[in-house]
Amino acid sequence: MPYGFHNFMFGWIDTEDKSFPPTIDINFVAPLFALVESISPVSAVGVFTEAINKRLNTTNLTVAELGVEAYKQNKTWPELYAIVEQDGWWYPDGYSYVCSSFVVAMWKAGGLFEGLDINAVEFTPRDLY
Repeated sequence: MPYGFHNFMFGWIDTEDKSFPPTIDINFVAPLFALVESISPVSAVGVFTEAINKRLNTTNLTVAELGVEAYKQNKTWPELYAIVEQDGWWYPDGYSYVCSSFVVAMWKAGGLFEGLDINAVEFTPRDLY
């Protein structure tokens, strides 16, 4: 199973306006990844565009096309960033878990959370200790 690069950035963005340090404007992220996409499309896809495509229920859109689709769906970039990653979202190379969420997914599969609604990809290393 590959490392969770697809949702790595979205593990700590959970609000529309309070997840970034005050010196960084959240509206800077999409233009930044548009620039990254122009230099290294594979990098932008792996870290940003596939995850945003999941949040818009689209596939293979570029950053610019994602902006258009977000507008059509009446969603802002910050709203998209704040959408929680879901267990079971399948990316082209498989499920996307970082170390802590992988452990929680294993616990969940083993029945540790029987009867509870647990979304493993929301867990961070601090949650496990």
